[in-house]
Amino acid sequence: MLKTILITGCNRGIGLCLTQKLLEDTDNVVIGTTRSDTKTLLALKDAHRDRLHIIQMDVKIEKSVKDAFTQISSICTGLDAIINNAGYAPDKTKKAENVTRSDMMDAFEINALGPLLVIQQSLPLLRKGVMKKIINVSSLLGSHEMNPGRQVAYSTAKCALGMITNVFAKELANEGFTVVAVHPGTVATDMRPDLKLPGAMPHIQPEESAESILSNVVFAKGNLNGRFVAWNGEAMPW
Repeated sequence: MLKTILITGCNRGIGLCLTQKLLEDTDNVVIGTTRSDTKTLLALKDAHRDRLHIIQMDVKIEKSVKDAFTQISSICTGLDAIINNAGYAPDKTKKAENVTRSDMMDAFEINALGPLLVIQQSLPLLRKGVMKKIINVSSLLGSHEMNPGRQVAYSTAKCALGMITNVFAKELANEGFTVVAVHPGTVATDMRPDLKLPGAMPHIQPEESAESILSNVVFAKGNLNGRFVAWNGEAMPW
């Protein structure tokens, strides 16, 4: 049976790897959203024209999200899962005392309000799907217990995403939904250029993160509704 899965931020990093991994199975159809295309994404589209649909969408702009879902609704009659992957960290190297209001608003709009809008627009299609899964890509920085004390803007937004996950999990539980937040690991992507330098802290590659998220979260058999888990399936503290 064909499964239709939506991924936001599909043009690079974990989102691109999730798209690539899903397309390895001919039973998967991927709808990927992005603000801008990349050569790798366009090449992937050329190789999988019938099973990869690329939609322009900026999760920070409500009209862009609504317009994107008008297109998505014309492509498919239902969605099996959505992966809220698009994210932004404006304060990678700033101390909290130097973070600006603009940093806070950008982080919140992209990492919390964006996923909220995507979930809201997805629900009519998800209700027609079989899997009914909502996966929100979070971070250990969104955990009160695990945050080492940095990136207050990004961390606050990811913490808010945890509450969004929690509330939707409870509201949709009786409809058979699974709503889960996932820490993708410490991943060497463009958001973490420091991990590509010699002597970097222990980390994983986006390919490993994506493959593990798919096997341990997206296609997991156990009940993960309302949970916060790591890419490897281990429980994370809120």
